[in-house]
Amino acid sequence: MRKFRLWIWSIVLLSVVVTIGLMLISPQTIVLHFSGTGAADSWGGRWGLWLSPVILIVVGAICDQVAVHQRKRDGLLALPAILVGEWRNILLMGMIFVVCTWLQLKQIGL
Repeated sequence: MRKFRLWIWSIVLLSVVVTIGLMLISPQTIVLHFSGTGAADSWGGRWGLWLSPVILIVVGAICDQVAVHQRKRDGLLALPAILVGEWRNILLMGMIFVVCTWLQLKQIGL
């Protein structure tokens, strides 16, 4: 369980670090929303970049609680290995991180 949590919260921490880095290089006004055609249709301050880490924190907390519940149900709380379902959650977190980072880059115009 410890290794799983290390993976999940490392991805969240990486997202926070990337967001801080992007905030340092972003302009004062960034795109907050894109239309269905990909055109920018809403602008705002650079604080809008923090939506991505918040999403990852929420999804990470949900994945953590699901993993605890499944391990308790199966009697595997003391098992030090990462289970197959937990690897799926780590992959989900990684994919969300990549998509959110790509969107952040689009928001600041890179």
